[in-house]
Amino acid sequence: MSGPLEAAESTARRGGLIVPVPEAEAVVGPWLELYLPIWKQGVPAHVTLLFPFLTLDQLDAAALADLRSLFAGTPSIRVTFAEVGQFPEVVYLAPEPRDWFTSLTRTLSDRFGLLPYGGLHAEVVPHLTVALHADRTAQAEIAAELRALLPIETTVHDVWLMEEEQDGHWHRAATFPFGPLHPVGPVNAGR
Repeated sequence: MSGPLEAAESTARRGGLIVPVPEAEAVVGPWLELYLPIWKQGVPAHVTLLFPFLTLDQLDAAALADLRSLFAGTPSIRVTFAEVGQFPEVVYLAPEPRDWFTSLTRTLSDRFGLLPYGGLHAEVVPHLTVALHADRTAQAEIAAELRALLPIETTVHDVWLMEEEQDGHWHRAATFPFGPLHPVGPVNAGR
């Protein structure tokens, strides 16, 4: 963790832990290009686990070992984006299983003493932001167009620690793989 001096030196840089979703990016890329400025600054389509977070140089060896262990002990999982949601000025895709994401967020928040979204929102709602737009009519049109492209199904394999540079661009500073995908269950031989 950083002390007061280190925090003062790195105020322009932030970190965030995300689950990248390239399969969704392939589908919603046109909306990201038009309506999500951070996408052009190096942030891929993703579901956020914890933001703000520390940067790689602010993590000591024990913290890095904790992150590696936590994620390696968490099986990869099949995720489905079948619903479009909206916050004020945001259109997003909702991942299922939602609890998988919220559980990881709570675990990370507790371990590092950091509140999701800096404590701005009381509830953690896992989401993949597709568009930022203030106009509710435009949001409804974007949502309708997205619904026609769903569901998007994928397997998530890792977490990225993203870092913001002084110029506002982001880069991947570290990758933490999840454990192997667990089988869904026994195959029904009678089918």
